[in-house]
Amino acid sequence: MVTQDSNLIANAVATPPTLTDVGQAGGRIRVVVDSFEMNAAGSTGVDADGDDLRLCRLPSNARIIQFWVAADDLDSGSNVSFNFGMAKTDGTIVDEDEFASAKDFQSAIAPVDILFEAAATDISAWQSTLWERAGESTDPSIMYDIVAYQTAASSGLQAGTFAFMIMYTVD
Repeated sequence: MVTQDSNLIANAVATPPTLTDVGQAGGRIRVVVDSFEMNAAGSTGVDADGDDLRLCRLPSNARIIQFWVAADDLDSGSNVSFNFGMAKTDGTIVDEDEFASAKDFQSAIAPVDILFEAAATDISAWQSTLWERAGESTDPSIMYDIVAYQTAASSGLQAGTFAFMIMYTVD
């Protein structure tokens, strides 16, 4: 009979045992959650390609374990679709679709976990910190914004409730 150990078990049975980062085993779960009213198309609506919704700010050592979104019908008939990614707090895009790409909001969305929705998702990144997802070689000890980016111009963006919940660990 064959037994294969995960990295966590391999660390535990090593001689001497190797400490696993507490963010991967035993970390406390933290949450950011919000719901807000989206503005309709026009001067204050995120209706142009590249417009963005800044959802929250997380520390670079955060490991996101769930990323839920939900929304009313935000589209009266055209192209309302968002990528979900991350940016530096000065607005510099780090990865526009790190978490999800072209998520359609043309009808109401029941709460759904989008953490690995992106087509090119690397499931080995599940335990990765934000700084690792950003391609940094060491933790810069900064904050990253979690952002939804409009993927195309839309004249049909209509007002409605947008909600999200991100569960993460940092310790």
